[in-house]
Amino acid sequence: MKIQTVNLAARLVLFVAVFCVMPTACRDQAQAPLTAELSPHFDGKAFQYVGDFHGNYIYIVKGEGGELGGELKDSKYVCNVTSAREQLYVIFRRPNDGKVAVFDPSDPSSQNFKHADLDFQTPEYDTVATKAWERASNPEKFQADRRVGKSQEWITVDVGAQERQVERTYCGAEIKTNAASELQFIPLLLVTEERFTLYLDPANNKFAATQTDYFGTPLEPIKDREMTPDGMGIAVWKLLKASLEK
Repeated sequence: MKIQTVNLAARLVLFVAVFCVMPTACRDQAQAPLTAELSPHFDGKAFQYVGDFHGNYIYIVKGEGGELGGELKDSKYVCNVTSAREQLYVIFRRPNDGKVAVFDPSDPSSQNFKHADLDFQTPEYDTVATKAWERASNPEKFQADRRVGKSQEWITVDVGAQERQVERTYCGAEIKTNAASELQFIPLLLVTEERFTLYLDPANNKFAATQTDYFGTPLEPIKDREMTPDGMGIAVWKLLKASLEK
């Protein structure tokens, strides 16, 4: 799946406004809040939020005592971080034959989106699309799986763990209908989580990041990078430094 590097909540609100509710004359006036739909993505007791870096929401993983990291030799430091990235899709359904189509608003061609361009197909059994539609059709059966977002309620559809990442899929808790086309639709939200170990060398204005699995095993070589004024490295270092000075 393609990585989306813009704000998900903004895309969701704009999608509903532009394609499903607002008349054409109002489309250029649509606005949305600039905040992640499911933020905070992790429990504040175990994670410290750092910031949004090109659509990647970064959190420092706290230690058992609440520490954000530790000091190595030669004035270097280490900490573990995790990222969450949100990707929006929309599932459309034709009520007359039950066929569905999945739409990706992050695709550049979506700027000229028309309902007639959707590729409807018969849904296969036990796929994310069919699971999502089942939950949105009977939301009262999935109360324990609900999560409140910035723009609406979501229901957990699936959680998939891989070596490099964890993917959590959510669907909207309500089926909506487009008045003009009579198509039904629900938003689908994919949250991808990844973990990294960061090695910080503030004296030389450098840091290195290596992706790890959820057991902390490195999955790639360590490569030094420059700390930039608005980058992740310096943001993590400021929080870690403040915590060590307490």
